[in-house]
Amino acid sequence: MPNHQIPLTQLRVETHHRGQGIIVRAASPPFVGAGSISIVEDEFGNADKLSIYNQGDSSILSGVPEGCVVAVKEPYYRFNGAEGDYIICVDHPSDVILLRFTDPIIPEPLRIGPVLKTADDWKKAGDTAFLGKDFPTAVFWYGLSLSVLRGVSEANFF
Repeated sequence: MPNHQIPLTQLRVETHHRGQGIIVRAASPPFVGAGSISIVEDEFGNADKLSIYNQGDSSILSGVPEGCVVAVKEPYYRFNGAEGDYIICVDHPSDVILLRFTDPIIPEPLRIGPVLKTADDWKKAGDTAFLGKDFPTAVFWYGLSLSVLRGVSEANFF
């Protein structure tokens, strides 16, 4: 992760934010097309759109599950074609990583929610993803279910 984390409000249009990064939580299920687009929020409650391209179909980042936290290295903020419509664009696979729910780099306000789920909640999320043919996400949720059943923290699971 770059040396300096910035809030979403400090992103500048048509700028590649060199040496900076953002940490955001997916606040919506992804819309998957040529890439995936999610509504994300930062630790201050600011929201924006995040588009991720060039991830393999078997990558969990081909559609970041709602509630998951990602770090984006040197985000590019671009005009998205309509007045007032902007989007954080990630084109290179190494510029985004899925963070463990217990990762110390995650700001405290973004830590709520997923860590508190039961094994059955994770299994149901896996079932939903599986039925929707979203296999990478299904594997992710099933893995969390198994780790909770075995008493393994998420930090040890990944």
